[in-house]
Amino acid sequence: MKIDKLFAPVVDANTNTFADAAIIIGAALVLGLITSLIYIFTNKKTGYSSSLALSLLFIPPIMAVVMFLISANTARAIGAMGVFSIVRFRSAPADPKDLTYIFLALVSGIGCGIGYVGFAVLLVLVMCVVFFIVNVTKFAAPKPTNIKLRITVPEDLNFNNLFDDIFEKYTNSARLRRIKTREFGSLFELQYTVIMKHDASPKDMIDEIRCRNGNLEISYILSEFADKIVEG
Repeated sequence: MKIDKLFAPVVDANTNTFADAAIIIGAALVLGLITSLIYIFTNKKTGYSSSLALSLLFIPPIMAVVMFLISANTARAIGAMGVFSIVRFRSAPADPKDLTYIFLALVSGIGCGIGYVGFAVLLVLVMCVVFFIVNVTKFAAPKPTNIKLRITVPEDLNFNNLFDDIFEKYTNSARLRRIKTREFGSLFELQYTVIMKHDASPKDMIDEIRCRNGNLEISYILSEFADKIVEG
């Protein structure tokens, strides 16, 4: 059947030629670009890693070349496994959702490398549609994010209930979690956990707090956005 031909190997593992290499590298690079773009699109509001976006572009062609070179050669395959096994990755553990994109890039690269470009294309297209649907429908989206708010006040300021009216105006909830001294006791650092109202402006809230804490340091922290690029 014609449709079966689309999923047949496009290269012969026993006769690796320049044309075969060009086909698999080109296909893997295109699939890597598609994977990288869908990663950026589905994470541009919550924050995406530029290094991961670039990695998703490069992983498929690299894996495709590795599989292309070791195909039909058991000794090469074992040698490649040994090389990868001694590599130590010192980066922090990735977000589980980001790992999904990484595995997609790896599998698409492997598929291209062994000649099954049709299967690799189908996988990437299907998963991109799934990622898009999940992003649009907010499937499994968490509840409003807890914000860590750190407010520095002078030691002579009575901070009991000082910011309650401001929190009532801008947040759905605000809880004082920790109090600690700074600068040899001349300052207090108040650490709150707050959930902002949907239409509340963090800047307006911070401006009002500054008027009461003597314009001392205020930190508004979304820990999950650290080292991310946020758009929009």
